[in-house]
Amino acid sequence: MGVYQFALTGLTLLGICLGTASCLFAGDSQDTDISPQTIETIDNTSQLRDAEDRVRVVLPPGWQEAPEKTLHDSADLYAKHEDQELYLVVVGESRSAIQAGSEELIAYRYRQIILDALDDYREPTATQADAVGGYPTVQYEIRGTLDSNDIVYLHTTVFVDDQVYQVVGWTTAAKYERHRDELQEIISSFRPV
Repeated sequence: MGVYQFALTGLTLLGICLGTASCLFAGDSQDTDISPQTIETIDNTSQLRDAEDRVRVVLPPGWQEAPEKTLHDSADLYAKHEDQELYLVVVGESRSAIQAGSEELIAYRYRQIILDALDDYREPTATQADAVGGYPTVQYEIRGTLDSNDIVYLHTTVFVDDQVYQVVGWTTAAKYERHRDELQEIISSFRPV
């Protein structure tokens, strides 16, 4: 089983919890229907945007958009570099739809959803990232095991005005060190449009 398949369990749970706001979050959730995303390639760099033109990321060579709903049921953006077993989703939610708290507490609640889905995990490690595109950010590496496979998520919570975005990249533990900078580069390219 590839990293794509076993990582889906954690992200599917993330989607169920975030999309319905039924796990740790209270209030009405944002519409969870996925609209097609668009990709534009200029000078060997691809810019991936959601259909409503609200958010975007820049994808390096080798990356492509993933088929709709294959990485996450309610993602705004979904991309993959399947040859390298690298995956990324962006999931947005209205700040009014989630339980109040500090930015660190909100990010902790989102991380906990992934941790609860893993068979085993190490304590998440904070990174030095504190802003993406000038917006406050909380970022952690989450290392764990799912279905006997070691996986690493680079989980980033970005606070943009009245929205909260989870920008999550993942791969196998064996490939993470080699591709960490590439995942970080994509996450750092995240912008509201």
